[in-house]
Amino acid sequence: MKTTRRGSVLAEALVAVVLMAVGMTALMQALMNSAHVVNEAQDYGRAWLLINEKLQEKIFIDKSNVADQHKAVAPFDRFEYNVGLKTLVQQPWTGLKQLDIAVVWTDGKNDRRVGLTTLLPNDNTTQTTKSIFYN
Repeated sequence: MKTTRRGSVLAEALVAVVLMAVGMTALMQALMNSAHVVNEAQDYGRAWLLINEKLQEKIFIDKSNVADQHKAVAPFDRFEYNVGLKTLVQQPWTGLKQLDIAVVWTDGKNDRRVGLTTLLPNDNTTQTTKSIFYN
């Protein structure tokens, strides 16, 4: 009895090519997704760096009650930020300043936003700060 294997090598080769194509497609999709996640993480990192920069400016340089909105400069030129600083008058927060910083940018079709709200002591509010936070 003689067995013929005509065409079986071709079928095996076609199955191998299909399996390789499916595997490569899955691998390429995974690489594209990871590149997108890395890019998004870089954007969030840049936004937090911009928030930190504005926080330092408000703490150490400009303590006036202002609200401003600006487009950031390079390397943050894709970002816009809003800064608000106001003196609180309600008890028990009297004399403290509330600082709000928000950074907004567009990522493709989506708008992204990161924000920070914190309280800063006024120059003459050491007693108020101690009574609120250290009782």
